[in-house]
Amino acid sequence: MHGGPRGPPPPPAGDGNLHPLVLFDGSVEGQTELAETASGRILDLCLSEGGSITGEHGVGSDKAKFMPRMFTNDDLDTMQILRCAFDPNHLSNPGKVFPTPRLCGEPPRRTSGEHPLQAAGKAELF
Repeated sequence: MHGGPRGPPPPPAGDGNLHPLVLFDGSVEGQTELAETASGRILDLCLSEGGSITGEHGVGSDKAKFMPRMFTNDDLDTMQILRCAFDPNHLSNPGKVFPTPRLCGEPPRRTSGEHPLQAAGKAELF
């Protein structure tokens, strides 16, 4: 029987399809920042419980700035190098999926030399 006698195990906390909806009044000073903080804390809780902030459809602009909480700079650079290889003209979901600025003609944010794939001659910056 799949998952044992009690059924399948529960999914991790947040499988990337979590879309926290934090309601706020943008006309009230400071509420936008408080809402963003609350959303970030929800995502942090998911990560601390083994969940993910990414889903099968990628990451939108609201969650992009939280990607470094889940991935290292090298992870993000590698993903962006692949994205640039398949979409060099930035036609697919422009401005979304990865926090910017990142590679592809934008100033890199890395704090140390070139990416390991670049050093190995397997990737290049565009």
